[in-house]
Amino acid sequence: MSALKASNESEVKALKAQLKSAMDSMQTSEDSIKTWIEGNNDLKQKLLTCISSFRKEITDLKQKLCEISTKNSELSEELSALKASKHIIESDVKLLAQDINALNISCSASVQQDMSSMSSSIGSHNQLTTNSDKTGDENNIQEMFIEIGNQIKDQNKITNNLLKALVIEKEITLTALKDIRQSVEDSDDSKSMASVDSHPK
Repeated sequence: MSALKASNESEVKALKAQLKSAMDSMQTSEDSIKTWIEGNNDLKQKLLTCISSFRKEITDLKQKLCEISTKNSELSEELSALKASKHIIESDVKLLAQDINALNISCSASVQQDMSSMSSSIGSHNQLTTNSDKTGDENNIQEMFIEIGNQIKDQNKITNNLLKALVIEKEITLTALKDIRQSVEDSDDSKSMASVDSHPK
């Protein structure tokens, strides 16, 4: 009997030792799982924060893209208006040049006719005075048209400079649009990668 009791006690001790070892192992596993869950929650929170930041950045970029698109449309309208104005000014300059040439021809013919008709009835002194007055009037008219022509040419130069400036500004705007679109695409790619990484493996 004593031998059987001793054997049972020994077996009980062995079972208790195994049970304690199993419980210790289970506790260690539970601690590891808790640590992993806490670390995973931190990572998940970081990913959510990153995604939120990306979304805000994308929203801001889309807003800026809309503003630049609107400005680009306005610049296109101004450019079209200036081109139309340029064509009108160029047409006016050509017409003015034709009018000046016609006036020069008319004045020359009129002066020659007046000189011929007045030479027989007016003395040389009066004739010189009259011819001088007509020549002065002709010069004044020519100077007036030349001045008008110069003003139109100056306006044409200003219009050309404005056109060049608008073209440059439009090119800058288009470059900015390309950069913003690229930034939006890059942000979308980063968002997709973050979403994939956030799923538990």
